[in-house]
Amino acid sequence: LIIKRYVHYILSSQDQIPVDHVVNLGGIRNPRDKLLQLFHLKKAVYEKEIVSLENRISYAHIVSQAVIKPTEEILSFMKSAEFDPQRMVVFEPQYQSVLSLSTENGVPEGSCKILKYQNESIRLNVSTNKPGYLILSEIHYPGWRATVDGKKVKVLRGNYIFRVIPLGEGEHEIFLYFVSWPFRIGACISLLSLIGSIWFILKRGKKK
Repeated sequence: LIIKRYVHYILSSQDQIPVDHVVNLGGIRNPRDKLLQLFHLKKAVYEKEIVSLENRISYAHIVSQAVIKPTEEILSFMKSAEFDPQRMVVFEPQYQSVLSLSTENGVPEGSCKILKYQNESIRLNVSTNKPGYLILSEIHYPGWRATVDGKKVKVLRGNYIFRVIPLGEGEHEIFLYFVSWPFRIGACISLLSLIGSIWFILKRGKKK
């Protein structure tokens, strides 16, 4: 299963009309597009060769400016010259009530260091001299949770498909982890079914 937003994002990066059912990876003619840079790509297969990509956008970085755009306008805005991924992050209107919007254009001074990276957990140390938004080159997906200095925070969706975490000024330890509720519910149902089956077998055996 392919995430619908990922399909739209990839096709928009190549100036193709977004559709819901097909991702034409063979149609990527511009691996250096600004939208693709946000994936923090280092190399790409292009015209049957492996090419190195100069990527100025790091895997984890902090911006201070938040912009609100309707969902249907975000990709076209990100393609325009107005969007600077090193200075701003674009959110949908649903997040307006939880954002501290800033029109400041400066880039926060600080650092992001990955302490641990696994399929279902990521730990980072982040330092910033002003409040901002930590943007990760990771696709936003239901089930991802986060803590900042041990306190639970909401993982926001910014720049159409990426994970974003609001941060205050100072040094922080960020921990992201994945919780699959469908898996947990399925495991509980399976466990209850197993217990019920054992109880039924033991009860039937006693009667005999």
